[in-house]
Amino acid sequence: MNKKIIQIEELSIEDLMTVIQNSIREEINASTIGQKQPKTTTKLLSRNEVMELLKISEVTLYNYEKQGKIKGYGIGGRRLYKEEEILNALVEKK
Repeated sequence: MNKKIIQIEELSIEDLMTVIQNSIREEINASTIGQKQPKTTTKLLSRNEVMELLKISEVTLYNYEKQGKIKGYGIGGRRLYKEEEILNALVEKK
């Protein structure tokens, strides 16, 4: 933090408030420069989209969820799936 010497007796109250506000803004900006916002580009898929993607039936999708192979999320009475998690669930068999 850079320290500045300010002679307060020569400043009006408005000028002092401006100096304080600018200093606070500078500190906030400096502290947030290194922080990156998390990416929230998670695509959500419906049951039908997952069944079509994996070429499976609704019963198979239900069984995969029950076995813990796929994780579903209940939102407002709907069942949604994260596309990334579905793709990660696909593993190569040797």
